[in-house]
Amino acid sequence: MPRIVGVIDEPVAPGATDNLDINIHSRSLIKFIQQTNTPITVGIQGEWGSGKTSLINSIYHEFNSDPTIKQIWINSWEYSLLSTPEESLLKIINRIIEELLESDTDTKRKDAIKSGAEKIFKGALRVGAQVALGTEAAKVTQEL
Repeated sequence: MPRIVGVIDEPVAPGATDNLDINIHSRSLIKFIQQTNTPITVGIQGEWGSGKTSLINSIYHEFNSDPTIKQIWINSWEYSLLSTPEESLLKIINRIIEELLESDTDTKRKDAIKSGAEKIFKGALRVGAQVALGTEAAKVTQEL
């Protein structure tokens, strides 16, 4: 009987053998991040199984022990399932705000950020309701 060979789509664990040769890219991105003024955003794109998650894991673990760096892990698939792009964006923004508030010790600033975020989300809800359902729906959302 012939041997069946399959591809396992699992990220490379830290310290495991790097069969995808991701380490060179990981080291380059780590160096870039360390030498660049913040804030920065880095996008990782690639085909299925090309090592995106392994690359991100490698970078994440490199910075995880540095208390001066705040990392926020966003799994876009998790937020996009059964959601429109607009809903996904609002969910991701909300998650980022939650993560930042978790690590902030300034209560006054936390309250100000929560209040501002609430206003932004209510405004987005009104606009979304008006676009999707018309002016009457937007009026209903103003009662929130």
